[in-house]
Amino acid sequence: MTKNLRLALISLAITLTIFSAVFAITASAKEQKTSITSVPQAEFYIIKTHNGQPAIFKGNSSSPILELDVFTDQLPDRDKDRLSRGIIVNSLEEAIRLAEDYE
Repeated sequence: MTKNLRLALISLAITLTIFSAVFAITASAKEQKTSITSVPQAEFYIIKTHNGQPAIFKGNSSSPILELDVFTDQLPDRDKDRLSRGIIVNSLEEAIRLAEDYE
């Protein structure tokens, strides 16, 4: 085999190796992106002040699913502060249980 032919074959082998590696990385990244976006989002609830009353929101919704029959200004300062920041919980049951403390 001549020196030029050997050099051409080595260059071709290197090029194919690089191309295969780039293709494998790209395919892996697409697969990871698909699997991440297919995971369902975790459900959460937020208890916070809404129109002067504690209310429970599902996720980042702007409309509450439940408003309490108490006004925030009647609560202790510590509770007012927590409700103004929002209290995040993992379930509706937990949100209701915490909200009952304000009634």
